[in-house]
This record gives sequence, C-alpha cells and structure tokens, in this order.
Amino acid sequence: MNALIVADDLTGAMDTGHQFAAGGLETIVRVDARSVDDDDAPSPADLNADRRTPTVVAVTTETRYADVATARERVARVASTAESDDSEITVVYKKIDSTLRGNVVAELEATVDATGAALAVVAPAFPAAGRATRDGIHTVDGVPLSETEYADDENGPTTAHLPTLLAASRYPVEHVPLEDVSKGGDALAAIVGNAAGRERAQVLSFDATRSSHLEAIADAAARCDERVVYVGSGGLARHVDVPGSGRETDSRRERGAAIDTNTTRKTGALGIVGSVNDRTLAQLERVPEAAITTLEPTDVLESPAAAGREAGSRAGQRLSAGEIAVLTGARSKSTVEETLETGRREGLDPTAVRRRVRRALAAGAREAVDTQPPVGLFATGGDVTVAVCGALEASSIALTGEEIEDGIPIGRLETGPAAGTTLVTKAGGFGGESVIVNSLHLIREADTK
Repeated sequence: MNALIVADDLTGAMDTGHQFAAGGLETIVRVDARSVDDDDAPSPADLNADRRTPTVVAVTTETRYADVATARERVARVASTAESDDSEITVVYKKIDSTLRGNVVAELEATVDATGAALAVVAPAFPAAGRATRDGIHTVDGVPLSETEYADDENGPTTAHLPTLLAASRYPVEHVPLEDVSKGGDALAAIVGNAAGRERAQVLSFDATRSSHLEAIADAAARCDERVVYVGSGGLARHVDVPGSGRETDSRRERGAAIDTNTTRKTGALGIVGSVNDRTLAQLERVPEAAITTLEPTDVLESPAAAGREAGSRAGQRLSAGEIAVLTGARSKSTVEETLETGRREGLDPTAVRRRVRRALAAGAREAVDTQPPVGLFATGGDVTVAVCGALEASSIALTGEEIEDGIPIGRLETGPAAGTTLVTKAGGFGGESVIVNSLHLIREADTK
C-alpha cells in the first residue's frame, strides 16, 4: 500500500478514491459499519483485510458529525498507519468535505500529529463540482458557503473564509492567493518548500478556481523534500502523484465505461436515498412515482427493521420485474420535519430519529437484495450508505476508475451476499437533475458478469 486516504464519510472516500483509481491505481475503500453508531473505528490492521495489497486504501472514519474528541481519536488511529515500522505509505490524503462541514481543523491536526508531517497543504476546491476558493472565500456554484444550505447543517462551516476557519488550528496558518497559485512551477514550489522547512509544522491553504490550479498545488507539494499531508476534496486528489506507482495523473477513463448496455437483463436496479440535501430531493423528483417507496415516519420510529423489510419486499418485487426501485426516508423537507416532530413527541432527539431511519433503509436494502438480487445499487447519503454496506456484509468496495458524472464513482462490492454487485455512490450535493434516475437505468441495463 502506497497511499492512504482518510475520509470523514463514505461518499467522500469513494469520490476521492476514484481520482486515484481513474489514474490506473488499484483502489479499495474499507467500510466498517460499526463506525456509524458506535465509538469503534477501523483499526490499522483492517487496512489490509483481504489477500490483496492495493496501491491505494481509503478508510472512512464516519466522523463528520462526531464530537471533536472522537474525530481526533479515530483519524489519528487510521493515519498513524503511515508511520508504522513496516509502512510503505508515501502519500497521506486527508479528505475533507468540499463544503467544509465536519471537524475540519481537528481532523487536520490529528493527521499532522499522527504522521509527523511538516506541512498540511489545504485546498478544498473541486471546480468540476462547482466548489471554488478565491480571496480565501470558499463558494458553491459561485455562492459563498455562509449563504448556502450547508451553513445550516448540523456541523456546517462557521465561515466561508477558509483562512479564518483554519485559524482555530494550533499550527501557524498562511494562505496562498490565486495570484501566486497561478504562477505555478518553481515559484509555487518555493512557497511550499519554505513553509515546510520551518521549525514547526505549518498549515498552508490555497485559492483555486480551476483544475489547473489544483494541479499546480499538487505538483508543488510533490516537489517538497519534507513529508506533506494533502488536505482536500476529490478535486485536489485528481492531481496527487503516488511515487513509484506509475499513476497516469492526466488520464481520464471514459465516463460510465464500466456500465455496458445489455437490455436482456431480467432484474432491476435498486436505489437507496438517505440524503435530504435540496439537490438530492430535486433529483428524486425526476424518478417515476411508481418506482419510489417512502418509509412511513410512524412505522420507522416504532420498528425500523420491520418497516424497512416491508418496504424492501415491495422494492424486491419491482426488481423481479426488471424495473428500477428506490427506497427513501423522505421526499421533501416537510417529511423530514414531520419525522423529527413525530420523534420529539415520542421522546427521541434528532440523532436517534436519524439512526432509526438509517436502520430502516439498511434493512430495506437487505430485504430487497434477498428477495431479488439487483444488477446494481445506487446510494446517496454517506452514513446511510455505510449502514447499507453493513446490512449487506460488505466491508470492502473496489473502485473501477470510472464514474457516472464528476464526483459520482462506480465501484463493486467485494464481500457479502451481494459481492460483485455494482455500487454507485453520490454525495448529497453532487450531480445533475436527472442523475439518480439516469444512474439507475444505466445500472439496470448493465452486464455485470
């Protein structure tokens, strides 16, 4: 193993790992379902859990909504693998959310501490997904984070100004403006080298509005003589070189090439929608009404497993007919509020309500798979996807290096009763208006033999 990705959620581990897989590197995502609801997290021994030794391993710590202490401990436990006596890891990539949600500073510090890095190179921009940083202000589709729905998230960013957010770190922080990033080459490498050469570890954040800016940042970091930790989203990962791997950093595999048309398939494709991001809810509206099974809030809160199995059975019937089927906990913000209010009346806090919805969707996915194994799965919502993998006994996902759209990678489950099944994952805020229904139809027509 030459590269380690430490991500705070599964969809992030998938879309960041994809950037390495797309360059021709064997990339595996490790999943530990316990990390969603418990304090357990993948231990270093889990990183090479199968007989293969992939070039890149991505691990999800599921810490986006964890308390700071838990986030630090989990991240440090995984990142410390890079410093073990027999480690051959040359690249450590700390994946953070492209909208700066989660324990960004705490996890950055934990990674630097665990690896002994001299410098953290921070560039959360992902231009292909509409995320950019200019004058230190991080934006989504041109709108500062502080003016988007992400600012209202449970652990959303407190500011759109990246240097201000990072100023909470105990490490010195400097910001590199777009003017200097645009110079690239020796000039940018000198800035990075000077920061890494100081007596104390440093944090260097960067403006970036185009993929070429991220390429220049990654190149400058690669030329540094000291250990550097990369901190970013899927955008920066696309350009990070893994020494000695033969990675084709400029190659982009044909989008969707892993899905070959075969309309003779007799089974359907299953979607599990756990995200309630505005974009995901809009995408869900494009799915035919008959294909959607929405969990009833009262039933979910009373008995998550039973509610999930009943919904999964109905989805399985559609799969048996070769149709697409979607399981979801909500189709609108009003349904989300209704579920939370029902939970409050029963003495459940929002975290407990979300846990029951997650368990119901996972139980539904397993019931549907047991009723009629689908040709493939589509899942959105990181914690829900982890729970689904747990229900399917899938602890490892191999990335194909191909994607449906930018940030929406294609993988295959490697373990459990659905081993070999295509898995497409999507972060809540990613994708075009029809990405859910288009993905399901492409998967349904796939030849996955």
